[in-house]
Amino acid sequence: MSRRVLDRYAEAVSAMSGYFESVAPSTGVGSRREYRAGKDISMSDAVDVPIDDDVIRLGQFLKLANLIDSGAEAKTVIASGLVRVNDEVELRRGRQLQAGDIVVLAGHRVRVAPGR
Repeated sequence: MSRRVLDRYAEAVSAMSGYFESVAPSTGVGSRREYRAGKDISMSDAVDVPIDDDVIRLGQFLKLANLIDSGAEAKTVIASGLVRVNDEVELRRGRQLQAGDIVVLAGHRVRVAPGR
């Protein structure tokens, strides 16, 4: 994948800053429409995204948090070094995340939260 494509992708993801407000309380999982509240979240604020199990793989979590649309997209952004877990670049899509881990993609910080 060319550097130009990766730069354009990073710009597109950055443009989504108004999409993230909170996780839908009824299910613990929100859709993109539920995030389009127009409220900007500071780069330092992490949005809690609850998971059903004790652990979740990084690629699955990126989809759950609505930071990406597909597993193929997860593979691309992770392999490109655009994803950080606990302030370290993560290149493994299968990385096991647990409650408290913080994931950052294009300035959006999300925290793995325990399920209900």
